[in-house]
Amino acid sequence: MGGWHSDGAVALGWAGGGNIGCMNRIVAPADIAAPAANYAHAIVTEGAATWLHTSGVVPTRPDGTVPAAIATQAEVVWTNLSAMLREA
Repeated sequence: MGGWHSDGAVALGWAGGGNIGCMNRIVAPADIAAPAANYAHAIVTEGAATWLHTSGVVPTRPDGTVPAAIATQAEVVWTNLSAMLREA
């Protein structure tokens, strides 16, 4: 498979080795709460096209709080997604 780089990127390859010309870069915006576990908020895959992969975007504010109201939670999720897009 691929290998991780010191800058947070990873080269993608296949089991037989080699590089298929894509690089992944971890997206970690400083203005949103850190992930709750050992994962990245998002990954940018750059090659012939650019993709932003996200998973489990949660309504956690930078101070670690989660709003009680569902509408406010949705606003926080969109704010967090916007931060990931800016960082990417």
